[in-house]
Amino acid sequence: MVNSARRRDVTGSAKKSFAHKITAARANNAERREREDEQRLTSSTLKDYLHSLFVHVFGTTSSFVSGAERDSAYTPLNSIAFKLFLICRFCSAMMSNINDCDETFNYWEPLHFVIFGKGFQTWEYSPQYALRSYAFIWLYGWVVWLFQQVLESRLVVFFVLRLTMAFCCAFCELLFYRAVTKVYGCSVARLLLIFLAFSPGMFSASVAFLPSSFCMNMTMLSTAAVLLSKNFLAVFSVASSVLLAWPFSAITGLPIALDILFFQKKVKQFVVYSVLSFCIIMSFMSSLDFYYYETFVVAPFNIVMYNVFTSHGPDLYGTESVSFYLKNGFLNMAVAFVLSFTLIPLLCIHYLVKSKCLNSVFPRKWLPLLSLFLWFAVFFLQAHKEERFLAPVYPLIALAGALSVQLASKLVHQLTSGAGTNRVLSLFNFGCMLVHVILGVSRITAQFVGFHAHMDVYGDFHIWSEQTATEEKFFGSQNSVLCIGREWHRFPSSFFLPDNFTLEFIRSEFKGQLPAHYLENVEKPSAVVHHHFNDMNKEEESRYVEIATCNYLLDSLIPSGSELEPLYGASLDKWKPVVAREILNPRASHPLCRAFYLPVLSQWCTRYSSYLILQSVVT
Repeated sequence: MVNSARRRDVTGSAKKSFAHKITAARANNAERREREDEQRLTSSTLKDYLHSLFVHVFGTTSSFVSGAERDSAYTPLNSIAFKLFLICRFCSAMMSNINDCDETFNYWEPLHFVIFGKGFQTWEYSPQYALRSYAFIWLYGWVVWLFQQVLESRLVVFFVLRLTMAFCCAFCELLFYRAVTKVYGCSVARLLLIFLAFSPGMFSASVAFLPSSFCMNMTMLSTAAVLLSKNFLAVFSVASSVLLAWPFSAITGLPIALDILFFQKKVKQFVVYSVLSFCIIMSFMSSLDFYYYETFVVAPFNIVMYNVFTSHGPDLYGTESVSFYLKNGFLNMAVAFVLSFTLIPLLCIHYLVKSKCLNSVFPRKWLPLLSLFLWFAVFFLQAHKEERFLAPVYPLIALAGALSVQLASKLVHQLTSGAGTNRVLSLFNFGCMLVHVILGVSRITAQFVGFHAHMDVYGDFHIWSEQTATEEKFFGSQNSVLCIGREWHRFPSSFFLPDNFTLEFIRSEFKGQLPAHYLENVEKPSAVVHHHFNDMNKEEESRYVEIATCNYLLDSLIPSGSELEPLYGASLDKWKPVVAREILNPRASHPLCRAFYLPVLSQWCTRYSSYLILQSVVT
């Protein structure tokens, strides 16, 4: 009986084990069949999915119809758009050149002064002229002040501030993108996303420490606000742009005022918001400027008086023809700039054919674009032109270009129909974006490869100076002098100078007024009235030092043909190179290859020369 019981136990255990194996096998077979079904489904629908994705991204018939159907078209999520903007702007922060000496000497240098106590002062910051406000400097200065408490390197702090600028610009772009998506539809938003993210102008302006770049961000904020009827934000953004940065950016606020006063008929609200914005901003400005100038200053008023009501004004700094803006507009905004000029003709055509696509948005929602054409009308007619003067309307150029593509597509779709038309329109959308991306990336690459040496060489000099600090007698507690002549306009700022270094100017062919050092060892250097400043851009002899006092010298090996600008790097008996980079030689390079980077071809049609820092040979 015992044996029988044991056999029954063994048999029962075997049955349970066998049943468990059968159950596990069935489960595995079921899981395998599910995976096979998923693979077959994926395989059978992959082609359809890719086609659907292409259609959603680049547009189809639903992108060219009006009403609720248009709003159902695919557009990238806000999180995806923000990530794209952020990636592009962070690349700008690390790679973009300082292309304008005004950025260095009128903004980076005063910022270096208010934080570290030394830097260069231009005549605009002299109390007898006071064209610039220190309030604008402190909009960015708090970031530098905060991070210099924990970071030893001023060069690292410089890039931290640039990354902060990049984040702020990306955030403004996101708000602008959201407003455009809601008001103008998905097809316009898709184009706007590409036109903004890959524009060379946005790449450089997004991290430029300039009033025009601040105005650009405020243009995006104010336009987004007015499109969504956020009137206080719209008014405050324009007021900040006008008072803190650049008074002439008031042009972008005229359509906003027109919208609130005449279309919304909220006169009282507009007055209250305007007065409130003025009081908030001016109290901030006047208190800071009084501290630095030790007198009451209204910098926006002073700059308007100088530029408009003096006999010389800005024309002293050069004049250009209209072609200057046409060329730079294309270089900086590529396809979007060209398309923006077709917007008004397309609107007229749509009006003539009585297109229904304008009914829901015309005229109020098209009003912000009036800022763009007012800007063109005013600044194209001015004799003095600068590339950065277009920056405040870069976002509006991108919007106008996107709307032009949509309107052209709608017009074609309205006049013709069929699968062939839809396919052509999808390819047209895709082609506009693709050409814009190619031109934008090519331009950005050309600028970085050709001209980033003037920033890289200072980074190399930092490393070299640290490595040789214990060996060279110019280092240590004694201050060393780095001189600069014809390359003065490429100096990136005192943030790039190693510790215990001072920058000085030597004579060159430039005959205008150079900046001077802020005085040291005085209680308030910014309040000292200097008689060696003038508002006529006349050369001031006191800015120069003798070359014999220079321990180091920055120069290039690009021949100038002038006795005042010899090739110091070729005088090896007097100077020896310590760091060097390659910089594009514009005179020896083809114009097309200077403007755009052309794979393979660029190496044949461009020429480079050494851009180097030399050390004086002590005998």
